[in-house]
Amino acid sequence: NPVSLPSNAAATGSKSRYNKQQQQSPRQQLHSHETVGDPNSVAVRKRSELTESPSTRLKFKEFYREFRLKEKESFEAAQKYANQCLQPEQYVGSGEANPHSLPEELHWRIYLEMADLAKRENRFTEARRL
Repeated sequence: NPVSLPSNAAATGSKSRYNKQQQQSPRQQLHSHETVGDPNSVAVRKRSELTESPSTRLKFKEFYREFRLKEKESFEAAQKYANQCLQPEQYVGSGEANPHSLPEELHWRIYLEMADLAKRENRFTEARRL
């Protein structure tokens, strides 16, 4: 037996909302009830992961300025500075403080800048590795 459509949908030839939900993949059905304003929605969670605090934004801005200065010196100087920024606040074993250390939530941006620099320097294998 074919699925019967509600009378108004049958008259217009359009599909009902119920049939459209049946055609969605299980993943789409799972998230179809979520709205942008819902604090538990996937969109809100992803957006909150990408938002930075003002202090974090300032730290990256300072890193970026210094990185560009080091880049003018040489590729190696810029790469060395970026690697220092990726190190933890305390050097392992020595207990010394790392003045260049940046929070982990910024590390992906540092890797992105390093890869971009490597690409501009025509070091494609290194850019891909990053």
